[in-house]
Amino acid sequence: MELNLLALETSSSRCGVALLRAAGGRLEVSVREHEGSQEHAERLLPMANELLAASGLTPAALHAVAFGQGPGGFTGLRVACGVAQGMGLGLGIPVLPIVSHQAVAAQVEATSADAIVVALDARMNEVYLAVYRQAGVSDGEIVWEALQAPLLIAAAEAVPWTAHHLPGWSARAGRPLNAVLAGDAWDAYAADMTPPAGWRRAEDAQR
Repeated sequence: MELNLLALETSSSRCGVALLRAAGGRLEVSVREHEGSQEHAERLLPMANELLAASGLTPAALHAVAFGQGPGGFTGLRVACGVAQGMGLGLGIPVLPIVSHQAVAAQVEATSADAIVVALDARMNEVYLAVYRQAGVSDGEIVWEALQAPLLIAAAEAVPWTAHHLPGWSARAGRPLNAVLAGDAWDAYAADMTPPAGWRRAEDAQR
């Protein structure tokens, strides 16, 4: 089975395009990224075309296109959504909306003992925060549990709010959970979001 899927992400300050290719039991992922929230509209489509060309593909070879549905800034979100919808209509392929926080969580090297706290910059000293846990594996795929759906919260409240709810998430999981932090807000509001000892930054996840 062959699959070519293009993924678009513009919900944060980072503009990203990824191409997933699956064929003959092999899986390949290629990525292009650009930092700068004011340039998403002009960068996204050229990056997508560049990625396809580098892989020897044309848009007609795509089987589906996915985009990060946020939450995030309206201007950024509509860029990826608009491009994805345009490609879907023009090529007659499915358009798949993906929760941006879960996409970030999926990049983190974690176990079922970790609560992945994803915080994305919402501007104005606020963050979009969500919490996920790897609950198991089914048919070779990770099963994700949303301990907290995305919410808007003041940056200064993110750490105490998370610390308050962590025991409850641990009880829900039936085991103590470690807080693993991912997302660009941990850098954007470092002074207001200093984590306590024992919480770990996920350096391999989106920043």
